[in-house]
Amino acid sequence: MWKTSSMIVAALTLACSEGSTGPDQAACVRGALAQGAIVTGELSSADCTMTRAGVSLPYEVYTVRLSPGERFLITLHSNAAWTPILELRDTTPNHSVVAAGWSDVFVENRYSQLMFVAPNEFPGTTKTYELWVQGDTSTAVGRYTLSSQLCGGSSEEIWGTRTVVAHGVLSASDCVLHDRHMLPDSTYAHLFVLYLGRGEQKTITVTATSAGLGPSLLLYGPGFARGGVTHRASALGGTSTTSLTIEAAASIDAAGDYILAVGGNAFGQTGDYTITISEGTPTP
Repeated sequence: MWKTSSMIVAALTLACSEGSTGPDQAACVRGALAQGAIVTGELSSADCTMTRAGVSLPYEVYTVRLSPGERFLITLHSNAAWTPILELRDTTPNHSVVAAGWSDVFVENRYSQLMFVAPNEFPGTTKTYELWVQGDTSTAVGRYTLSSQLCGGSSEEIWGTRTVVAHGVLSASDCVLHDRHMLPDSTYAHLFVLYLGRGEQKTITVTATSAGLGPSLLLYGPGFARGGVTHRASALGGTSTTSLTIEAAASIDAAGDYILAVGGNAFGQTGDYTITISEGTPTP
C-alpha cells in the first residue's frame, strides 16, 4: 500500500505575461521532458510570472509523463548567477505542488534537484505532471539546463517491522546526485522509498562489496519536501560500511514516505553494495 504524508504549500498567484491562457497555462509550457532527455532554455522578463511573498517571479513549464513506481531524479542547472528552483505540480486548475526540489549553490555550479517516485495508487496508469522552472528573485533570468534521469534502486515501499536486505550495483550510467550534504558533493546514486511512522526508528546499513566503493547515505523527507535533507552518513577513507539510525519525531507531519539515496563517498565511485534496513528501538 502506498502511504503519503500531507504537505502544506503556500498559495501562489499565477499570471501569464503572454496573455490570458485559461487554467492550463498553455502559453507557459515550453515542451515535454522525456525520460533521459536534456533540454536547454532561458528565463526572461517576457515569461509567465507568478507571485510569491509579494515578488513577481518569471517561470517556464515542461510536461512530464510518469508511470507508477518510476524513480526519477530531475536536475535544473542555472548557467547564470541565480539560484534555480524546481517544482513538480499536478495538472489541476490550481496546479498544486506535488514535490519540490532543493537548491544548492556551489562555487561554480547552481543546481536544483527533485527526487520523485511516482505513486503506485493506480498501477499501469501513466500520469502527466508539470515541471515549473523558476529562480529565486524577480531578476533571475538567463539560460538553464533541465534533465531527467530514471534512477536505479527500488520503488517498493519499505515499512513495518521486517528486516529488508537488498543488493545493488552503482554504475556510470546511474543518476548523478548533486548535494552538498554528500561527502563528494556529487555522486552516482540509487533511490529507495522508506516509510516511517510517528516515533518509529530504523537502522540503515550499507556495505560495499566492491573494492574502491565507500558508501554514503542521504535521507529526504517526509513527503520529499523542499530542503528536505533530514539525515546523512558517509563512510570515510577506505571504510566499506556506513550506518545510520533514524527516528521520526512524534509529530504527525513527521510520518510518511522518505527517499533514501545510496551513493559513493567520492565522485565517480562505482561497484556492488548491500543495504540492510531493520527496525530499531524508539526513544521511550
